Amino acid sequence: MQKMKVFRRLTVLLLIVCLLAGIAVQAVDVSERDTTASVQEEQKGSIDTAAAQKALTERRAQAGLIRASADELDPDQEIRVIVEMEAQPAVQSAAVQSMGAELNAQLQSVEAQALRAQQTVIRSAKAITGNDAIQQTAYLVNTFSMNMTPAEMAEVAELPGVKSVSPVTTFEMKMNYASHMTTVYKMWEEMGYTGEGTVIAVLDSGVNYSHPDMKLSDGAKIRITESDAKALIQKLGYGTYYSDKVPFAYSYSGYYEMDNHSNTHGLHVSGIAAGNGGEDGITGVAPNAQILGLQVFGMGSSAFTDDIIRAIEDAVKLGADIMNLSLGSTAGFYDDVAYLQTALQCATNDGVLCCVAAGNDGSSASLLGINTNDFGVVDSGAVSAPSTAPGVLSVASVNNTYLKGNTISMTDAAGALHEATVFNFSQLYNTVREENPGRYGWETLKDVLLIDCGYGTLDELFGSVQLPSDDSKWVAVVQRGDISFEDKINFCFMLGASGVVIYNNEPGSEVPFNVGSGDAATSWSKICQIMVSNDFGKELLAFAAKGERVTFHELETKFLAAADGGEMSTFSSWGPTPSLDIKPEISAPGGNIYSISSGSGYEVMSGTSMATPYVSGASALTLQAVKAAQEAGELSLNGIQINDYLKLALMNTADIIYQPDGATPYSVRQQGAGMVDPVGAAKTRVLATVDGLGGAALKEIGTAASFTVTLTNYGTQPQTYTLTPDALYTDCTAENGDYTVKQISGAQITYSASSVTVPAGGKATVNATVSVGSAEYNHYVEGFAVLHGDGCEDLSLPVLAFYGDWYGCERIIDEPSYTGESIYFETTGYPSTGVGSGQFVSGVTAEGKIDPEYISFSPNGDRDMEQAFPLLGMLRSAQTLTVEVTDENGTPLRTNISATQIPKLLGVDISSAQAAYTMLSISDFYALTYGEWDGTVYNTRTGKYELCPEGQYYFLVTATMPGSDHEETTKLPVKLDITAPEIDVVSADYENGALTVTFSAKDNVGVYGEIEVYVNGESQYVLLSDCAYDEATGLYACTLEDPYSYRTGEMNEIGVFAQDYAMNSTAAYLYTGVDESADIVYSTLTNTKDSWFDSFQLYDRSDLGEMYSESEIAELVFDWDIRGSVSERVASLTIDGENVAITAKHSFAVKKSVEPGENAFEVVAKDASGNVLVQETKLLYLSTKSGVAARIYPECYPDRMSELCPETNRPANAWLDQAGFGTGWRNAFGYLTHYKTVAPLVFECSDPIKEVSIIYYDPDQTLAGDALMRSYDETIYMEDVKYKTMTLTQDDFVDGKAAFDMPMVPWDLDMSDYINIDPANYPDTRVNECYITVTDVLGVKSFYFVRVENDDVCRLYEDRGQIEDMNILDDPDSIVSLMGFEWIKPMDDMEFPFVFTPEDLDPNGCIHVTGKAADDAVLEVYANGEYVSLDDPMEFAFDFKLNVGVNYMSIFTVEEFGTTSSTTYRLFYLPEPTTVTFDQPEVADGATIYTTDDSFYLSGSVASYFDGRELAINGDNVIFEDGAISTPAGKRHTAGFEKEIALDLGVNVVTVEMVDAAGLKVKVTFTIIRLNEDHETTIVIPARPGAGGSRFPFSDVGRNDDCYDAVKYLYENEIMNGTSDTLFSPNAELTRGMVVTILYRMEGEPFTLGSKSFSDVKAGRYYSEAVEWAAENGVVNGFTDGTFKPDQAVTREQLASILRRYASFSGIATYDAELPANASVSNWAKKDVAWAYAEGILTSAQMVAAAKNANRAEVAMAIYAYLTGTAR
Repeated sequence: MQKMKVFRRLTVLLLIVCLLAGIAVQAVDVSERDTTASVQEEQKGSIDTAAAQKALTERRAQAGLIRASADELDPDQEIRVIVEMEAQPAVQSAAVQSMGAELNAQLQSVEAQALRAQQTVIRSAKAITGNDAIQQTAYLVNTFSMNMTPAEMAEVAELPGVKSVSPVTTFEMKMNYASHMTTVYKMWEEMGYTGEGTVIAVLDSGVNYSHPDMKLSDGAKIRITESDAKALIQKLGYGTYYSDKVPFAYSYSGYYEMDNHSNTHGLHVSGIAAGNGGEDGITGVAPNAQILGLQVFGMGSSAFTDDIIRAIEDAVKLGADIMNLSLGSTAGFYDDVAYLQTALQCATNDGVLCCVAAGNDGSSASLLGINTNDFGVVDSGAVSAPSTAPGVLSVASVNNTYLKGNTISMTDAAGALHEATVFNFSQLYNTVREENPGRYGWETLKDVLLIDCGYGTLDELFGSVQLPSDDSKWVAVVQRGDISFEDKINFCFMLGASGVVIYNNEPGSEVPFNVGSGDAATSWSKICQIMVSNDFGKELLAFAAKGERVTFHELETKFLAAADGGEMSTFSSWGPTPSLDIKPEISAPGGNIYSISSGSGYEVMSGTSMATPYVSGASALTLQAVKAAQEAGELSLNGIQINDYLKLALMNTADIIYQPDGATPYSVRQQGAGMVDPVGAAKTRVLATVDGLGGAALKEIGTAASFTVTLTNYGTQPQTYTLTPDALYTDCTAENGDYTVKQISGAQITYSASSVTVPAGGKATVNATVSVGSAEYNHYVEGFAVLHGDGCEDLSLPVLAFYGDWYGCERIIDEPSYTGESIYFETTGYPSTGVGSGQFVSGVTAEGKIDPEYISFSPNGDRDMEQAFPLLGMLRSAQTLTVEVTDENGTPLRTNISATQIPKLLGVDISSAQAAYTMLSISDFYALTYGEWDGTVYNTRTGKYELCPEGQYYFLVTATMPGSDHEETTKLPVKLDITAPEIDVVSADYENGALTVTFSAKDNVGVYGEIEVYVNGESQYVLLSDCAYDEATGLYACTLEDPYSYRTGEMNEIGVFAQDYAMNSTAAYLYTGVDESADIVYSTLTNTKDSWFDSFQLYDRSDLGEMYSESEIAELVFDWDIRGSVSERVASLTIDGENVAITAKHSFAVKKSVEPGENAFEVVAKDASGNVLVQETKLLYLSTKSGVAARIYPECYPDRMSELCPETNRPANAWLDQAGFGTGWRNAFGYLTHYKTVAPLVFECSDPIKEVSIIYYDPDQTLAGDALMRSYDETIYMEDVKYKTMTLTQDDFVDGKAAFDMPMVPWDLDMSDYINIDPANYPDTRVNECYITVTDVLGVKSFYFVRVENDDVCRLYEDRGQIEDMNILDDPDSIVSLMGFEWIKPMDDMEFPFVFTPEDLDPNGCIHVTGKAADDAVLEVYANGEYVSLDDPMEFAFDFKLNVGVNYMSIFTVEEFGTTSSTTYRLFYLPEPTTVTFDQPEVADGATIYTTDDSFYLSGSVASYFDGRELAINGDNVIFEDGAISTPAGKRHTAGFEKEIALDLGVNVVTVEMVDAAGLKVKVTFTIIRLNEDHETTIVIPARPGAGGSRFPFSDVGRNDDCYDAVKYLYENEIMNGTSDTLFSPNAELTRGMVVTILYRMEGEPFTLGSKSFSDVKAGRYYSEAVEWAAENGVVNGFTDGTFKPDQAVTREQLASILRRYASFSGIATYDAELPANASVSNWAKKDVAWAYAEGILTSAQMVAAAKNANRAEVAMAIYAYLTGTAR
């Protein structure tokens, strides 16, 4: 009856998600419903720890300390979070008196203080989580990020100084140059502005810095020079200078491939903004602007908030003028994502113009994510955050007027040419035309028919599609959707199509270009296949409908005019924000944009991601023009920041975009101010604002509203404007279904004056009045206030108002589906608001409706519907949302959710889900599953969560919108029900071929309306509504017509299985026809031998696999029902000593736990007097395998095929796709010899078998075109398939084996077509294939595929007769070992290479070689061309005398089918090793060389037996020979080399690597330490130690040395390294810089600003960052002269002082100790040395001479003692 839990799946699975929300709790005593207990009282007394932790988390959430609760996430799963500090960031600190874009000293100091203050919290957080901080910011926002679990979040939230902790938000990318669409060309050609001197920071996936189009023009003005960039990089401590075009780039995502080939989004974006390729490439909007590549995306399409914030901070520090963010999260708020918004606001305040993508979600009410309003709602905004933030410029997309890419052309019967842009699936394969007609073959399709194939499904293709009656070629026209691209193309190919055109399912001219290679069909080499737009698809369908023939032409790459060019992109997200602010604010070309890709290539992308860099580039052009006007004295920006001026100028002068009718503008909510016009923005000197903004967002209004336009003249001449009434528009749906606007009769904007003059340097105001005319209440009123310039640029302002009650016009949360008033449900049929439980929507009836009376859940521990949670269809975005659980009287029990800023559901999420409930997620239907209720409340008396009584409860949901305090409530009923239904089978009457079953079914909530009726184990689903019901008796009666499993005159088991709506289940049984002479009869459904019995109630892995993972199965308790009937004589029954109840109808049923394998049960039946009537042992075998393990092999070759590979429990389609079998299909071949008619095969299986079904190819049997073969849960259709079925039962098996004959048939053309073999060339081939379905006694199925071929077929294959047990030098592993040499790059022409030295040869100069051939093959062996005589033709064993150099051993095999193969081995004999010698005697592997020179001359020679050598010094090739293995053998070759190596001060590691053509490698590594002129530096620590590990490498530190433990510990923990790979130099001195560097590494090398604390600490030294960190944190103070003396040897007392300050920094309390009388210590260091001596850090001997220098061993022991507390 496990199936019963499956048929409920019609309710469709839920997607469980998490919300950034807190959980609050009210304490309720279960027994008395006492709601007066305080939170403090809850924690008193002895309580359950887990429950207390849960309550504590809820309390913290209620207090606002954390935004995510531990309930909403896996408590053990780490997530990335942001920790916000209470202290202000640098730019908001009161200590900062003024701000600027430069990273000035004052800001640096304040930022450094904030970062230092973070360290205390970070150390505490690390102690809790074990993780380091990921990102730290304190410039614009004071935060750090870290990975931690939800429980750890709660602990970190309580740390002193922490303001909040919340999971990071992820942002998605919001994805032909279109400069011809705006005035960009005029900016270049007429005004001469190309973006020179401007800097655009691109926060994206990278920048293609090496692309030929990413350059500046010769002589272009450079804002950030190379020296400037490198100075900034040094100041930041990271980043890379690539070129003048890209002076700075850095990966904040950790991806570190700036020219990101995996994600070309940012490359494309950068090209749009500033590409500079001229006629041969693409030219971006601002070709001479510089680009800062700030990589926040890696390979994927998501970025983290903390990475973006840090990138924003750096953009400000680096002096960016414009910031481009082509990213966002759907349906944002005006004040969404607080951290990110704060950073953007600070950047804006600092003078940066932030251009942000508005999003690609169309209208929120569109099922396709375009400009439709399928729900008929008013609040249709979907604009993304952070473009919703105030101050940033939110960008919408307009379609490009031209499309560039692959195009298809077609001529109709009248000779007219039709062209369209396409995505060519076959371009995914780089093959030539002759070999791949799928790529270029369209030109071969002449005079062909077009046939409408719908979605290309099998039902359509074999049903409604009418094919040509003759042999005419035809092309399938298929709509996108429903099934995969691959299936569409393959199915059409099966039907005989010569080409497939898939047209987009979204209206318009757009072609999706993001189809991956995985979507190409496997038949790509046989058929032409492309995707086109919906518009072109409709053209093709028109030809198909007329039956008109067409001729296709070859695919080309060119520009085409776009049918919808210049129109608003249908995907562009609509506004407004939830608080009625105008977003988006401006538009630019973003649909079908051609720009830079990876390498030197280009590609087309679409999205507001593409429109945004267009605006960024236009802003750069405008900025250059504005600065030029300022320098010329034509413009004075008094009282306004330049970025604010740019934004307003761009909005004021934007060109209003009109719909195709030319009269009606697109909605303000879609286009903002209009199309960007950089020339207008550059020329205007007057700005028009309403309350300081570039648009009038009037919010809610009545029949009229007024606003004031302020005009400010920043120029030197007065400007005059005329004003005339402007039309107003309202929202509507057009006849074609588009969501659009229409003009309102009688509505207009009027002005207080008909003209206005703005004096130079002055201001003027105009009052405007909006009259709504005949507008409908609760609708938008919008338009444009236009000021017509008199000899100057026109100005306009978008105007948006809502006539009505914005907050009350429609609900925030959709009505429940069962009310009949649900917008989502009534429109789509997909359930909306309701209650979910487990994987189901609760309350769904058998008829598919939701009945609130049946909404329930069952927290009884059976894993089904254990929790209940509210499902909230968010019609609108909510500012706050709370969910309370109440009892039936409305008494609050607990608050499960307290959340803020919950985004609305987008209609496109419903459409993309393709199923009712899979879209119920945070970005979809917003299922608040993290607010699930487990049926418990917190009992303050016991300190535990305890289960509530069964009964009625409610979720009470309260929500508010941004800008409103009005609370909306939704009440959702839910019943707690843990009681199973009561079922009784009263009778079962069989008459005239029909079985009538009478039964009763009762439940306290309700019996689910569909039951299962079992007749001897075969089930049938029955609706209760179809059963006759007798109200007087309460009995149901259902009639089963012709129940084939009913046995007349025999015993029958009739069972009724039922569930209630909470999935509590039960079953009842009745037995008829029982042998009354038997005292006990068991329910035996598939008895094959007496010791076995079975039941349909048995669970096995195949059932459980749908709900549990394999690891969970191992922990489950398997239950099995022992059922049956007893005679009237039986009064008592026990099974394994347990009394079993006997019903009035003498049936019994008991559930017993069983384990995998054999289970024995002792059954005893007694009469009323206690006499034993039956005493027996019954056995049960439980299988937990997914099917059986079987072998199928030829009878004559039982070892030829040892194991068959099941194709993932599903047979592959042999006739469709050879490649589909992967490596498995060749393993499944059965090679047979001499069989021409049949092949005797054996099927072997140790498991009990019920049935084996074998479907094989039979050329004599032809099935109709709709013939099918069922396998697993899929149906495969083929035309003219010739298959026959044979069946084996248990009776056919003897000792687990069954024999059957497989008919061998001639190689069929249909079969060969898929593996490219012409049967005409192989007339004697015989072959067959079969699919085998094995059903065991438990009903579990497994599947196998077998292919059988005769000897003639086998000769087609060359993979037989391989060499086995190859053995050289008596070394079994010799085939993979290389005699001690490092083989790094085997050549392509060298199979199985071996290298030998004199030690490997015997006294005669030979090696001994043995081996044999597989498959009984005969051998021929040749050594250096000479035939080797073998004693056994199937094995070889001989001595091979090797020549110096290369030797060849060739082995040929011929196996019984005549198949031949050969293998050649190269064996190299080297009397001398490959060597590298140096002319400088001090150079050797592991050596350390000291010098004061700034370079080192290295020279030498190499010698080897092979040419083709490469020698590299530090990666630079100094020898590169393109040669092969040297001939003649035995000649040793030499070559010289030399290189001048530049040296840095300190450590320089030099690596010399040589490799020859045989792959032999020599590597020498040594260290050169460059000292300064004073020779103060003696030993320098390398920049970062090696991995260390357990191997102790230092030969100069022995196990008995005092410092051994310390050195080993510090080395293994990467704290100290040696002076070379093998030396530690314990007696060498250590400098002060080295000591501080060690401590800096121990802290994880935290971020520092790099400010100069000491005059002698230069930037770029190995210790620079460490010393600055130590100074910033008080670990060192330096000397009184302002120096640190980093190269001076550290003394013991200095070491003690540094360590004591470090301890204080680390939060360890230090103390004053007594100094022994014999100590010799400087006065300033006495307290430090006394503490160090008391802590065991310094020894008494060291204390006596504390002023002396400390050597490396002493420093190691001191740090070791400090870290481990090991006193000496």
